[in-house]
Amino acid sequence: MNIFGSEDPSKIFYNDTSFKIKRIKDSEDKFKLEINISQTAEEDFEINRTEENIIFTMSGFRKIFLLPDQLKRKEIEKAVLEDKKLTIIFGEKI
Repeated sequence: MNIFGSEDPSKIFYNDTSFKIKRIKDSEDKFKLEINISQTAEEDFEINRTEENIIFTMSGFRKIFLLPDQLKRKEIEKAVLEDKKLTIIFGEKI
């Protein structure tokens, strides 16, 4: 049995990034982090933060996302889960 079926196994099957970081226009201190999430259960979604990680839990599964250095010392101002995308706005330094 071939798990790829008739597809070429050397083909690129996924061509997107799992996250993006953008500086918010007209601001030197604010950043937007967008994380693609494969499943969304907004009513069962929880987000927490440690110094170096964002930890989100949904439907009993936990995902730990290591923050890039430029966001580790920033405060979370807002987090929104919409259309399989978690958007987190980071602002002032902690």
